[in-house]
Amino acid sequence: MGKMDNLQRLGGRRYGEWYVHDVACGYDNDGAQPNIRWLCECSCGTLAWVRADKLKSGRSTRCRKCHDAEMTSHGGAGTRLYKIWVDMKHRCCNENSKRYGDYGKRGIKICDQWLNSYENFRSWALANGYDDSLTIDRKNVNGDYTQENCRWVTYREQNRNRRDNRSVTYGGKVYGSIAELAEALGMKYKTLYTRIASGWPPERWAEPVRSAS
Repeated sequence: MGKMDNLQRLGGRRYGEWYVHDVACGYDNDGAQPNIRWLCECSCGTLAWVRADKLKSGRSTRCRKCHDAEMTSHGGAGTRLYKIWVDMKHRCCNENSKRYGDYGKRGIKICDQWLNSYENFRSWALANGYDDSLTIDRKNVNGDYTQENCRWVTYREQNRNRRDNRSVTYGGKVYGSIAELAEALGMKYKTLYTRIASGWPPERWAEPVRSAS
């Protein structure tokens, strides 16, 4: 059996703007840890050999020419807003993203206007109240990333809109989410969530946090 027989086949897949041809080569010197490069074709037509680990991790999504052209055209590289846009694309489009199961695998998509243009996304963001203290939130947590379904909110507001939120009853009152109750009690969301998840009885949820001695 040849060395290639034991390798994960990436041919025929897409990673960002790369299309992977079914041609691979390259090994580490000892052959024990194969460092495979696949022949990839960018959407602009450029061919290049790209390491498998960079494809699967999302570190390489297009050719250098397209990357440099994008960086030059919008000047957003390194900004928080640009990172939000990149992260949004990873969780919706990159099957190897740790968060793909909660987004792309569930069918959550990004509208073409944003998917193909950071400039369009930035223009919408700045016209709709973006600042560095806010995070992008989908009004319908099962809907796509579109202008109509997205807004900029605080992290506290986003926690209220999680798809795994559930109502909780405390002191005879029903709260729409754990985040809402945490705010009412003046507690950290993580502290209250941990207590509820650990099976604490409601009468102990609001106990003061003990400091380490």
